[in-house]
Amino acid sequence: MKQYSSPALGFAVQHPCGWEVSVLVDGPCTDDPNRLCDAVNFQATDEFGNHYGLSVFRYWPAQGDTITDTVQYDLRTLAPVSREQIKTRCCLTVDGEPAMELIFPPSPEDRLRDRQLSVIHNGGEYALIVWWNVPFQPVGVFDIPEHSAAQAAFDTVLRSFTFVPIAETPTPPPPVPTAVPTPTWTPTPTSTLTPVGPVGPLH
Repeated sequence: MKQYSSPALGFAVQHPCGWEVSVLVDGPCTDDPNRLCDAVNFQATDEFGNHYGLSVFRYWPAQGDTITDTVQYDLRTLAPVSREQIKTRCCLTVDGEPAMELIFPPSPEDRLRDRQLSVIHNGGEYALIVWWNVPFQPVGVFDIPEHSAAQAAFDTVLRSFTFVPIAETPTPPPPVPTAVPTPTWTPTPTSTLTPVGPVGPLH
């Protein structure tokens, strides 16, 4: 396993060695352009070119004072029939913070989110998601090696996930004004002046 730490997003996790890591910082959320959405993707590819892995999202700010309110806000855009199929499991903790797990039903249209764990910390919402983009298998889906690998990585991330202090970008000091010297005037000696004759009439 390999340690990954992001002081910018405020968390650290362990992920399988050899997995690709990609980062998206300060992008607008697709469901709410007024919120910022940061993401770190940990991805692997099987021999057929299928992708699987897990993602850690950080939404800022979190919506709701409790994890229950926050999850309900996240699910508000789904149709009622879709919300009813999502199972939730509460009273969990991630690094000491209250968390809730969402289990999505298998679907041939959406293979990108099957398990999600949401937690609130320091005013932001963190969503840990395991996903795979492989051909849909209605029977024995968790027996597929990619699924087992993604689930194992997800469980490792849950055990190793910790919050770290967010590194703030230091504010540069204001510029110091540069002193401008006051120009001095030196009178020209009269002996060096050239006499000027009378001015004639203008034509």
